Amino acid sequence: MLNAIRGQHAKKILWVVAATVIVAFVLSGARSFLDKKEADVTAEIKGQKVIIPNFQNYTDLARLDFVLFANLDNKAKAITPKVIIEKAGIYYRLLWKAKEEGIEVNDKEVVLWVNRNFSRGGKFDQASYQQYVKHISRNFDLNLTVRSFEEQVRKLILIDKLWEELLDVSVTEEEIQALYNRENQEAKIAYLFIPYEKFRVDVGIKPNEIEEFYQSNMELFQREPTINISYALITEEDKMSFEEIDSLAKLKTLDELKEKTSLKLEETGFIKKGDPVKETGWKQELTQIAFSLEINQISPPIDLGQDVIIIGKKDEKPAFTPPLGEIETEVKEALIASRAREEAKRFSSDLLKEINEKKGKDLSKLGRKKNVEFKETGFFKYYDYIEGLGLNNQVSEIVFSLDKDEIHSEIVALDKGAYILQLKDKPPIDQEDFQTKSEGYSDKIKKRKLFIEKLQFISELNKEILIELPSVK
Repeated sequence: MLNAIRGQHAKKILWVVAATVIVAFVLSGARSFLDKKEADVTAEIKGQKVIIPNFQNYTDLARLDFVLFANLDNKAKAITPKVIIEKAGIYYRLLWKAKEEGIEVNDKEVVLWVNRNFSRGGKFDQASYQQYVKHISRNFDLNLTVRSFEEQVRKLILIDKLWEELLDVSVTEEEIQALYNRENQEAKIAYLFIPYEKFRVDVGIKPNEIEEFYQSNMELFQREPTINISYALITEEDKMSFEEIDSLAKLKTLDELKEKTSLKLEETGFIKKGDPVKETGWKQELTQIAFSLEINQISPPIDLGQDVIIIGKKDEKPAFTPPLGEIETEVKEALIASRAREEAKRFSSDLLKEINEKKGKDLSKLGRKKNVEFKETGFFKYYDYIEGLGLNNQVSEIVFSLDKDEIHSEIVALDKGAYILQLKDKPPIDQEDFQTKSEGYSDKIKKRKLFIEKLQFISELNKEILIELPSVK
């Protein structure tokens, strides 16, 4: 049962209050955005225009779903007001489809869900349940009561029942075997490595060649957008009470922060989206939040653990490509590297052609003859780090498709050079271990297929129900 699986996953989360103010700020973004817009949204269902009254209900459902079922620490970067609004549109479509299919959720099913997720030692904990609803309502601006929380849960169960009724997937023995092999089978390889650096030529580069390379590859030299962040760091030394800090959330702009408080404002200078700010010890996620703000807009107080911070966007610079005169040395270096790469690939292709023509199998002998580096690895699995090549699923796909002593028919060009690969050994799998684990692999494949089926179903439903979603960056 899909809802049973989902309920088990939720139980791991509901007792752990791991939501940070950072995530709360992000999840509150859609509500803050829609507060400024019309509450009603227009849709077209089977050619008929309809009004979706109070679309906020669906964004609240989407935000609640993130709180209940997402690993927020890992996924917070991807949660934006746009994502929440798009998910709200999906939920409207799914609930409409469930109603069309005549699917319902009774009170008993809601009670079972609540009991399953708020029981300890088999006993329902009413106090913890109420405390949790109050906590997520306050920290994620969801305006929930226990009753309204249960009605939202009813909708989520309804969607799960829709999936159960409409989706069905099967798994073959071949698929199970393939996945087991990927996670358990070992191989080792030999290879010749031809570094690009070996073919580097620094002299004889003409100015017109640099100009032509610059004009043809301007995207290589584009600078990322940057922003100047203004921030106020509140430490224990400031001796501000919780109520005082909480009241700062009512302020919306840097101007208000300056005028209505005595907090000292610092600036980062212009930084990129992925940059941390070492002075405050904050994570990259805060810089990304700052990028989502309007100029002069500030965030609510954000808990850093020991300290609290308020960040605002003071200024921004869009992406741009510097003129050639400012970066000529950089462009010349890129041209030299590009030519070295192409020459190394040509040399490697010629070498591989010679190997195929002579039907040679001893790469070490050929490496000595051509003064090319030869290596042989130990055993590794599909998703393991490969000695000398790194983590690369493209290489693993090639390696595990080869037979013993077979040389791959094409060169493999990676970051530092070109490779000619040969499989040295690939022992057969342990059939007894495979039989023991096959059911678990079948479940894993089924979940993956169900996920894909859901995406396809939603894609078709999007065509059936057109919604004019509020625009947001």
